[in-house]
Amino acid sequence: MEEKAMNEEEKIRDERGLLPDDVLDQIGAGNRRLLLYMCGAATCWGLGAMPLMASSFTSDTNNATMITLVEEFNLTNDRAYLADLPTSAYMAGNMIGGTFLTTASDRWGRRPILIYTLILFWVFGLLASMSPSILVYGLLRACQGCFYTGSTITAWVAGYEMTPRKLRPLTTLLFGISWVIGYSLVAPLSYLSSSWRSLLIFTSLPTIPFSIWAFFSYPETLHYLASRSKTEQIEEWLQKISNVEKSKIRAEQICGQIKKEKVNIWKEMWYHKIFLLYSVVMIYLWVCDTFTYFGLSLYSTQLSGDKYVNYLMMGIVELPIYIFTPSLLDRFGRRTLVSGSHLVAGLAFLSLLMKPGDSVTLAIWLIGKSAITLSFMALFVYASEVFPTNIRNASVGMCAVIARLGGIAAPQIKNMGLIFPSLPEIVLSVVCLTAAILTLILPETVKKALPSSISESVSQESQSEKSKLEKPLLP
Repeated sequence: MEEKAMNEEEKIRDERGLLPDDVLDQIGAGNRRLLLYMCGAATCWGLGAMPLMASSFTSDTNNATMITLVEEFNLTNDRAYLADLPTSAYMAGNMIGGTFLTTASDRWGRRPILIYTLILFWVFGLLASMSPSILVYGLLRACQGCFYTGSTITAWVAGYEMTPRKLRPLTTLLFGISWVIGYSLVAPLSYLSSSWRSLLIFTSLPTIPFSIWAFFSYPETLHYLASRSKTEQIEEWLQKISNVEKSKIRAEQICGQIKKEKVNIWKEMWYHKIFLLYSVVMIYLWVCDTFTYFGLSLYSTQLSGDKYVNYLMMGIVELPIYIFTPSLLDRFGRRTLVSGSHLVAGLAFLSLLMKPGDSVTLAIWLIGKSAITLSFMALFVYASEVFPTNIRNASVGMCAVIARLGGIAAPQIKNMGLIFPSLPEIVLSVVCLTAAILTLILPETVKKALPSSISESVSQESQSEKSKLEKPLLP
């Protein structure tokens, strides 16, 4: 059966020409330039993590090592609610900027959007460090947040589209390690900073040299060039990236399977209504994971014990998750892993209702954080494979944008206990357990080629279901 399926796939490939994935596979997983660009895209996550997670310390109400926003702008009593305003404004900025920038990446390319969002990201970070008031600071943080989603989501899509199929699970490891490094660096930088202003400067400066390198070195992705039938640029790309001769792979072969007529994406989605359901489920998963992940991260400084140690533990606990995620994705598949990790997180938060001791409570929080980290990282792979090339960046961006609703609400997790002591655990467990169930609606995408259109995506799922029905019940 497997040999028959491979022969059918080769026949289809001959009829429609080479897919960008086929070209990446032929270039090989050991190509140094592809590995460099994968690592370059992954670096964006570490650079983005630092200014974002600085909020864990800048609005801290009890920090003896640095001057915080609360102290400088007297955010106490009736002004206390303003302390969390910049974090929510940052997340709101993610929604506003992500709405336009991720769509722009599908229209004008991954490279220009990635570069210009990186530049504006550190510009507004430095401007925010000079804020004369909490309201100005919140506004500038919102502006910086506008370019966070554009840079990190575009970086993910660009890195994933630069990766041969054999190495795609490794992408999660590269991006995850970069995120953990950026995340963890915030603790020592906060400890060494005399004020929130210096912390914001320290976390924004590293993006400057990287954006300069990207401007001069980072190329457009082959998937995007093929989707736009840019034959001349594809030829240049092939010569720059690989040692493959023109006679072996030609741009016309890659572009031959691209339809020239324009496709009405909304009409196509309406025709394939199952894809609408996939999109709704995927959006919920992103909202759930954003709310849970950032809620736990920001809440870590409120747990009993040393805030810097707790914060570091919440970050370092993610590292083994990223290391094992590639093999887990291949072994269990996307759907099982995402559903299972939400189930573990939900049950962990539910167990906190039994009020265990402080050490056990911290261990359970770490288990929940690990599970939601695994799910969050797998979602980037899952979404990139469910959504087709012509709307991939816009669709993943849409998920990330709407997910910021969860990010806006995340700072309020620490305030839920004031309403009802067990409310944070109840909300987190219900949200995660619901996600575990809804994930089962999505298709499995492991070891499938990235679809170029919605029709192809739905067709792949139909063929997969047909293959399952054709398999004999007995060996």
